[in-house]
Order: sequence, then structure tokens, then C-alpha cells
Amino acid sequence: MARSEIASNGELIKRKIEELGMTQDDFAEKIGIGDRGFRKWLKNGVYDVRTLFRLAEIFDCSVEDLICYK
Repeated sequence: MARSEIASNGELIKRKIEELGMTQDDFAEKIGIGDRGFRKWLKNGVYDVRTLFRLAEIFDCSVEDLICYK
């Protein structure tokens, strides 16, 4: 995955969190990641498969939507 795609994915996740009316800290807690780790995670775009499926469930979208967002 290209670096620009990773950044775009992080932006998508930030936007989806805002659409849910949550803060990043609240969302990090909901998916079980500490707030500092979550910010780093968003910046670096490192997502394991289980997390991708959990995000897709929370955001009511497909995993493909999350990884192919540009």
C-alpha cells in the first residue's frame, strides 16, 4: 500500500469517527486501543485483519471500502 493511500485511510477513519459523533479518544476506547496508540495507528495506517473487520462493522461499510479509499 502506498504511503498516500495509508494517509487517506487515516483521513477516512477520522471522518467516519466524526460522523458517529465520537471523539478519537472515545473511539479508541471502543475498539480497545489506547488513545496514544490510536493516534499513532491512524498516522501510520497499520491495521490488523481483526481490526479492519471491527472498523467495517462499526462504520457499517466493507473492509474493501476501508482499504481501497482514495
